[in-house]
Amino acid sequence: MRLWNAADATSLTTLSEPAPARMAAFSPDGRSLATGDDLGGLWLWHLPPPVLVEPDGATTVAYDPHRPLFAVGAENGRVHLWSRTDLHTVGVLAAGNSQVNALAYDPRGRVLAVGADDGTIRLWDVSDPAAPRLTATTSGSPKVYTLAYRGDGRVLAATGSDSVVRLWDTTDPARIVPLPSLTGHHNAINGLAFSPDGRLLGTGSDDYSSRVWDVSDLRAPRSLVQLGDHSNAVTSVAFSPDGRTLATASEDHTVHLMDLADPARPVQIASLTASSVPITMAFSPDGRLVATSDDDGTAQVWDVTDRGKPLALAVLPGHVKPVTAVAFSPDGAEIATTGEDHTTRLWTVDAAEVARRICALASPPLSADQWAQYVTDLPYRRLCP
Repeated sequence: MRLWNAADATSLTTLSEPAPARMAAFSPDGRSLATGDDLGGLWLWHLPPPVLVEPDGATTVAYDPHRPLFAVGAENGRVHLWSRTDLHTVGVLAAGNSQVNALAYDPRGRVLAVGADDGTIRLWDVSDPAAPRLTATTSGSPKVYTLAYRGDGRVLAATGSDSVVRLWDTTDPARIVPLPSLTGHHNAINGLAFSPDGRLLGTGSDDYSSRVWDVSDLRAPRSLVQLGDHSNAVTSVAFSPDGRTLATASEDHTVHLMDLADPARPVQIASLTASSVPITMAFSPDGRLVATSDDDGTAQVWDVTDRGKPLALAVLPGHVKPVTAVAFSPDGAEIATTGEDHTTRLWTVDAAEVARRICALASPPLSADQWAQYVTDLPYRRLCP
């Protein structure tokens, strides 16, 4: 039996049964499927994570910091605003015709910055997501790759295909004012992040280096340190929520965790080995997890609670082409990934929610006799209510 996406007639997955299936029915929430076969068997399937198909290509994703919404950029220059509650589009930004590479919500969730392949940066008022309104347009690099707001929302940073970090005062989103730029890298800048307190800025470049900048005085920003610990281009950077750790991802298939006790002298405390090139990266809101989007069609998740001893937790399969972006929801319960296969996928992180869904599928729960048959090496215990 195959599952198909009705929007574009693409195959999502294949379900294998010992006999031909004769009937099927979805659960009301669409997250499970019951099938009956020729042998009288009844099968319950836990379906893949929600998959949103963007016919024009999904390039990047960002969560609204306060509302149950997320934004997905597309190759055709549009940005779709989606509801997390029922996965329907609540608004569309017509952000030109050039591919969207970067999205950033301001901390209040009222403004969405959109960076495109033609170097244009647009600021949209999304206070009413059903009626987004363009408030300002400016130019960044020849191609904009990344955008980041400072924690107070008063400064926007952008990087791209040249070696310059551009900054704007966005106190009034309708009248943004250029600030002094940061120079020092020698090639395109792929990674960009503000520290939580807004005093530091991290960047990562095709020149194999990452930098930490002091931006506490925007009239005179300066480079604190250049890190050359990667053997290939740096693709992404991220600060932990407490600001004590800087993570840098690279085409050398590693993610380095740097201690920032002294921001001018970062110390590497651990290295994560990815299965392929990590394209983007994100910390969970509680700082315990790091997720990467990789060019082999997967996303990877690590437990970095103990910074010195990170543990590989999970590989998220499903995309059939490189995963272009990864993001955690503000509550940390969900991961969103976008891929070159034109899909956005949502993954549940909350273990309690996963257990609830499993128990819903496993009703009634395993009896003592079934436990003895299938779980022979552990004493029986009731797992579901």
